[in-house]
Order: sequence, then structure tokens, then C-alpha cells
Amino acid sequence: MNQNLEISFITQYQSGNEIEKKLASHQLWELNQKWIRAMAGKYAQKSARINFDELLSEAYIAFCSAINRFDLSRAGEVSLKTHAVYWINGAFTKHCKTQIHDGYAVPRCRVEVRNDVITLAEGRKSLSMDSTLALSIKHQLKEEKVREIHQFYCAYEKVDLNDWQINEKDGSSFICPLELERIRRIRCAIRTFVNKQPKLLANILMQRWLNEKSTSYTELAVQLQMSIPQIRRRVKVGMSDLEKFLQRECLINITA
Repeated sequence: MNQNLEISFITQYQSGNEIEKKLASHQLWELNQKWIRAMAGKYAQKSARINFDELLSEAYIAFCSAINRFDLSRAGEVSLKTHAVYWINGAFTKHCKTQIHDGYAVPRCRVEVRNDVITLAEGRKSLSMDSTLALSIKHQLKEEKVREIHQFYCAYEKVDLNDWQINEKDGSSFICPLELERIRRIRCAIRTFVNKQPKLLANILMQRWLNEKSTSYTELAVQLQMSIPQIRRRVKVGMSDLEKFLQRECLINITA
């Protein structure tokens, strides 16, 4: 790659207007995407749950941050690639940890903290107040943080989907990690089921079940020019078919 050309694009990105920034970032991406795609491919191989295209999106955001923070006064010493690898690796690591644990962020802590928590827990569902306080003082952490680390790392095999730990401070809920794999499989099965439905039903179910924020029946009625009872009937049929589908996949067991 021509270093002078690279520097000119970086300068254009850092000092240009929005249009110039877009053009510069596009050109720099084109010049660097071969090695970025190779990096993304290595991360994507770590788990079937990690989507290559999502990694590329994360890489592009991190790459633009790297361009913006590149020190032009050191352009002769450090290449953009060397600088950008740090940002992209960080973005990939964060994204992969979240995806592998099905949206549950891995608590950040030192190895010795994690090991002490696991040792004191001895497989129990919860730490005693004395143990929590002792770990909090020893490692200079808040007690809430100690409990979060324990909840994530100390799985309990007999816990079921109704056994949630509630954080009284903010009302958030945590479920033991051993159940995450089952939940992930059910979610994937639901998405597979929805994608196999006729276009109209798939659209309704996607917006009701799978969107980050569920679309109301009123909004769907306006959007699809249908009555609310018609939409409700379709969702009810979809739910009935979904239960049968999940039973066939041996993911749930519904007894009369």
C-alpha cells in the first residue's frame, strides 16, 4: 500500500466534512479490508453463534475509530494497520464474549478474583453474606460486583428456568450459565420456525416475538391494514404451531 496515499486519506478523514469523511473511510476500508476480513474469519470460527457479517460491521466501526485517533505525527513510525489491529481486536473480543454467552456480558474481573469466588462458592447457588463481604474487602470490590461474578461463573446443575436471582438494587435478573445454552437453542429454533412461515405470518411473528421491542397489535393493524382480531388469530395459530415445532425438536415438553 502507498503510505503517502494512506496518510492523505487519514488526513482527509480527520479534518474533512461528513462527505469527505465517508469517502476517506471507504477508500481506507477498501485498502485494508483483506486483512480485516481474515481477522474476522478467525474469530468467526470460534463459535457457530458468531456471525461473520456482524463481525465486519463491528470491525468497520472500530476501524473508523482507529482512523480518527491515528497520530499523524508518528505516521513514519506506526502504520495504520498496526494501530487499527488494537481497536478491531478489542471490538471482536467484546462482541464474541457477548454472543457466546447469548447476550450476557462477561463480568470483567481479575483471574484471582474469579478463582477466589469459585473456591469459596464450592458449587453452592449463593455465597454467604460473610464470604461476599470478605471477598469485597480483599479485592476492593462492591458486594454487588462479587455477587455478579459468582452468578456468572458458578453454575448450579439443578437450577431450572424459574430460578432467577434478582438484583434488588436495580431489579435486573440473572440466570445461571448452564441454562444459557438451552435458552439459546430455543431462541434459535423460534427464529428458524418464524423464517419458515408464509411471508405475512413471518412478518407478524418477527415483530411480535423477535424484535428488540415488540410491536403492538394496534401498530401492526395500521402497518398491515388488517384488523386486530385477524392479527391475534394469526399469532395464536403461530403459537400453537411453534409449541408443536419445539416439541418435535425436543426443546420443550408440554404435558396436558
